[in-house]
Amino acid sequence: MGSRILVFLVVALTQVCTIPAVTNSGDDLELQIPLAFAIIPRVRESFLAYDLLSFDSIILVCKVESGTGRYFVKLRSGSSLHPQYMYIVLIPDAVNALNALKDSWENAPPTWAGADPCGSRWDGILCTDSRVTSITLASMRLKGTLSGDISSLSELQILDLSYNTELTGTLPATIGDLKKLTSLILVGCRFSGLIPDTIGSLPQLTYLSLNSNGFIGSIPPSLGNLDKLYWLDLADNRLTGTIPVSTETTPGLDLLVHTKHFHLGLNQLSGPIPPKLFSSGMKLIHVLLESNKLTGSIPSTLGLVKSLEVVRLDNNSLTGPVPTNINNLTRVTEMFLSNNGLNGSLPNLTGMNVLTYLDMSNNSFSPTDFPPWFSTLQSLTTLYGSLPPFPI
Repeated sequence: MGSRILVFLVVALTQVCTIPAVTNSGDDLELQIPLAFAIIPRVRESFLAYDLLSFDSIILVCKVESGTGRYFVKLRSGSSLHPQYMYIVLIPDAVNALNALKDSWENAPPTWAGADPCGSRWDGILCTDSRVTSITLASMRLKGTLSGDISSLSELQILDLSYNTELTGTLPATIGDLKKLTSLILVGCRFSGLIPDTIGSLPQLTYLSLNSNGFIGSIPPSLGNLDKLYWLDLADNRLTGTIPVSTETTPGLDLLVHTKHFHLGLNQLSGPIPPKLFSSGMKLIHVLLESNKLTGSIPSTLGLVKSLEVVRLDNNSLTGPVPTNINNLTRVTEMFLSNNGLNGSLPNLTGMNVLTYLDMSNNSFSPTDFPPWFSTLQSLTTLYGSLPPFPI
């Protein structure tokens, strides 16, 4: 077959595969390309390097299979009477993107070697149809930054780099190009800078966990576009500004009616809790706004979210009375209102029969007789706060 040659397949797949003849599922387009042409690096997309056996030509076959994005190259050698064929699958930019990550990290997994991250079983990498769909490298002692080249992994669904405390720098805005991403989990790293508003353009995102980093600036209103979001955790950062709600021209967190977790505590958020943030159609079970700089009163709209199970508003600068409809929250098991400036009468918690933990300490509630509703809280095991003596 002749001497072995190393050929970097650089094929203009973008141009070829957009020809109308191959837009329908199952259609093939075969183009015979001289081998010399295939190695000219003057086209748009680069792919894997292969060690080939002096093939006479390359036949490019574009398979359109329900949007899988797979491309097949058929290599031909031998005489025209007895051709020999070999098929290989091209993985667009996967190696380039993962090698860019590897180059930007120290302590990358030692298995990250070889030409094919899917076929070589790289640690933390999962593939479907030879496309990278998951990167899960939690607690791997990675050190470095997150390369913007990750946006080339267009099939990526899960990115989990949690608890790599030496991952630093900003998140690239190109992370918003990962349109199939369902989980972005970066808990316990040391990322900093602004949260990219392009995250709000990830239509499949269900888990967004950026807690315990060093992010600054405001919460991007664009997160309100994430209508499939289940879990929102931005806690334990240095976020400032107000909690964004929608306007006529911008989205906001009030639009996240299917989200079950709002974890925004341990930041520096300021201003009032917007009444518009809550509505009766929401499915929230956790509202955690503790340890911020929130002011004003607790909005009565909080009492509309009857799915709530845990409410944390402690360690803010909230004032005024507790809304009288707070006892609509009959599924709440834990409620933290301590260390604010709340005043007026103690809230009537009649009907909150599953409440086990209640902290109302360090407020300015008015002296009152022993509340009759207190004895109805049969599940209550922990109480912090001043109550008048129980009547004998």
